Amino acid sequence: MTTGQGRRAAAPPLGMFLVVMLVFGIITSLHGMSPLATYGLGLIFYLVAAIVLFLIPAGLVAAELGTSWQRDGGVYVWVNEAFGPRAGFVATWLQWFQNVIFWTVILTSSAAMIALALGWDGGTDNKLYTAAVVVGTIWMITLLTMFGLRTSGALGTFGSLGGTIVPGLALIVFAAIYLLDGGPSNLTGASADLIPDLSQPGNISFGISTIVIFAGIEVMATRVQEIRSPGRT
Repeated sequence: MTTGQGRRAAAPPLGMFLVVMLVFGIITSLHGMSPLATYGLGLIFYLVAAIVLFLIPAGLVAAELGTSWQRDGGVYVWVNEAFGPRAGFVATWLQWFQNVIFWTVILTSSAAMIALALGWDGGTDNKLYTAAVVVGTIWMITLLTMFGLRTSGALGTFGSLGGTIVPGLALIVFAAIYLLDGGPSNLTGASADLIPDLSQPGNISFGISTIVIFAGIEVMATRVQEIRSPGRT
């Protein structure tokens, strides 16, 4: 009798709920809500355009690529199959490098916000403190991911709930209280136009930047081997 005979193979760690929470955490954030709010009803136009022209096509393409090549490598495998290994390397390197820049900027801002929340105004200009927060956070996340995707999934779920969903609901409640208290609304006046003036370069550039909100929709397709029922999920 062979060792392990009769034992069921371990199921992949990522089920539907964890995949949804991780994707939600990747493509959804609150830091973009303030500039979006200034456009009033016009933000509906920008969001619909970004969803139709980027989110849905990118999601469908990523799902097709991920389930067609169910092996480790993600973007490298996809680009390599189409254009060769050199192009695959460049694509993967660019994806990694933009994350280094992106998370450095985000964590630098987070360090400043933490300092201000603690009443330490000098912390916003303290380079040693900022560097410690940036590097320390990246290392902490790196170490946590070494415990496997179940741990990463739990961390991502906690981040989505505690960092986006609950604060987002709180903002909605505060906005309702603000309006009921007689505060001015961006849904009237100059911001009431559903379709913004697209002849203005600023509106065009803002519309393009709206697409960035949904960047990262392809990430879970690169982990298809760890997803249960990947074709359906």
